[in-house]
Amino acid sequence: MRHRVVGIDLGTTYSAVAVYDPDLLEAEVLSNRDGGGGATTPSVVAFDRDTGDVLIGGAAKRSLARHPQDVVIEIKREMGAADGEPPEPRHVRFADRQLLPQQISALVLMKMKEVAEAEIGEDIRDAVITVPAYFQEHQRAATKQAALLAGLYPRRLIPEPTAAAACYGVDRFQEARRAYLVYDLGGGTFDVSIIEVEGEDVIVVATSGDHHLGGGDFDDRLTEWAVDELNRRDKIDVSKDPTARSKIKYHMEQAKMRLSSFQRTELSLSDLRPDEPPVLELTREILEQRIEPDLERSLRSVRDAIQQAEHRGLRQEQLDGVLLVGGSTKIPAVKRKLVDYFERGDGFVKVDLDPAAVVARGAAMVAARLEPTPPPFDISRAKEVMEKDADADGDADAPVRVRPIAEHSLGVALEDETCRRLIERGTPIPASSTQRDFTNSAPGPVTVQVYQGEQPLWSDNTWIGELRLLGIDETRPRHYHKFDLTYSLDQNGLLSVRAVYNQTGKSWEAQIAHQRGMRDEDALKVMHRELQELYRPPPAWEPPPP
Repeated sequence: MRHRVVGIDLGTTYSAVAVYDPDLLEAEVLSNRDGGGGATTPSVVAFDRDTGDVLIGGAAKRSLARHPQDVVIEIKREMGAADGEPPEPRHVRFADRQLLPQQISALVLMKMKEVAEAEIGEDIRDAVITVPAYFQEHQRAATKQAALLAGLYPRRLIPEPTAAAACYGVDRFQEARRAYLVYDLGGGTFDVSIIEVEGEDVIVVATSGDHHLGGGDFDDRLTEWAVDELNRRDKIDVSKDPTARSKIKYHMEQAKMRLSSFQRTELSLSDLRPDEPPVLELTREILEQRIEPDLERSLRSVRDAIQQAEHRGLRQEQLDGVLLVGGSTKIPAVKRKLVDYFERGDGFVKVDLDPAAVVARGAAMVAARLEPTPPPFDISRAKEVMEKDADADGDADAPVRVRPIAEHSLGVALEDETCRRLIERGTPIPASSTQRDFTNSAPGPVTVQVYQGEQPLWSDNTWIGELRLLGIDETRPRHYHKFDLTYSLDQNGLLSVRAVYNQTGKSWEAQIAHQRGMRDEDALKVMHRELQELYRPPPAWEPPPP
C-alpha cells in the first residue's frame, strides 16, 4: 500500500505530486489523468467566463493564448509579497475578486491533492511541500497558508535542492559521505545548495540563489527577440500589446523546450494574424545567446554557496559532483556552462535522474517518515499536528532524514539603526536564541521589529513582522523596560518570537508568519470554504475507447 503522506513540488511553472511505495522501496510521480497522463501539471490557474469554472493545469495554460487577462501564471514569485508603507499583503485580481497569492497557489495544491487521491484511492490530508531554498520566512509562511487553504496539513516545508539530493542519495545509496552542489534551475526560481549525503541522512551545508531567475525569464528573452523580429521583418508592432506578448510567450516556451533536443524550430504565430500567419525560425544558437547573461548571473550564487561551504570546512575540491535539478537544466548550455566552470570533466555534472521529477520524488521520500493524520481535516488542528511532528523523528524504516539549516539570518532592529542577529544564516534548525535585556528605545509603545538578512543595518534587510508588547506603562523613559527576547525557528523555517518582561515575568508571543497573509485562524477557515466553492474538480477521467 502506498503511503498517504505525499510529496508535492509546488513549482513556479510546473507542479508534481509523488508518493512513496514501501513495498517497492521507491517514490513515484503520479500522473495527472485529466491532463493527458503527464507527470507534471502546469502551475497555471484560469477562469472560464463562459462556464464560470476555474481551470487548473493544461486547460488553463491553453487558454493563455486566447484569454490571457483571465489567466494567472508564475504566482509563486508573488508569495508573501507586500506593497505600501506599512506593508500590506499583495493581491491578484482573479474571477472578478481580489485574491492573495497563497489563495491562487492553494488552487494548484488542490489539483495536486486531487491527482493523488485519484491514484491512491483514499483521501489525502497531509503533504511535504517543497519551497525554493532561498525563500524567506514570509514566503514560507505564505506556502504553509496555501497548503491549509487547499485542505492539506503542511507536515514539512523542505528546500527543493534538499529534496533533490534526498532522492539522489536514496537512488544511489552509499554508506560513505558524499558532497554535492545542487544546481536547481526551475521555471521561476533558482537555487544552489551544497549538501552532504551519508546513508539515510541529508545534511544541508550552504544555500544561495535568486528567486527572480528561471525558465520564465528565458521565455521573456525569447519573447523580446520575437517582438523585434516581427517588427523588423513583418512590420507587426506588438511591443505595447500585453495580450499579443502573452500569446508569443506561450509559443516561445514550447519552442525553447524543442530546442533542448533540436538545433532549430519553426513557429507559426496564427494568433497574431490568422489569415497570413507570420513564421519565425528560432535556433539553439539564438536561445543560447539570449540567455547567456542569465547563466553567467547564476554562477554568482554558485560562488556564494561555495564560499559559505568553505567557511564551514567543506572545500570546492571536496565536492563529488553537481546535480542538475529543474526543467530548465535540460537546456544543453546549462551543463556546458557548469562543466567549464568546475573543470572536472563532463561526468562531474550529473543528469542521470529526471530533473523535472526528482524534487517531488525526494519530498515523497521525506514524507515516508510521517504518519498520516486521521480525518477529518480541520485547520484548527494544524498547530497541534505540526507540534507533534517537531517532537517526532518519524518512521525509522523510512528512506531518508533531512537536516536543514536557516537560509537567512534573523535579527532585531536596535535604536542605533543596526540589526542584531539572533539566529545566524547556516544554523541547523530547529533552533532557538535569546537576547537578554532588550530595552525600550523611547517612551511610548514598545515593539520588536523583526528583520531577515545579512546586512549590518536593519534598513538594508527585509522586514518580516513585529511583536507589539501591550499592557505596559508607555510613559516610562528609554531603557526603563527590560525584556528577554527569544527567537525560535522551527523545522520548516517558520519563526516565532517571545518576549518576557523582566520586571514582572509577563510574556508576549507571536508567530511572525501571519504579517503578510491571513492574520488569524478564522480568516483561514473562511477563505478555505470560499476556495472549496470556487474550485470544482472536472468529471472523473475515463480512458478513450480502443
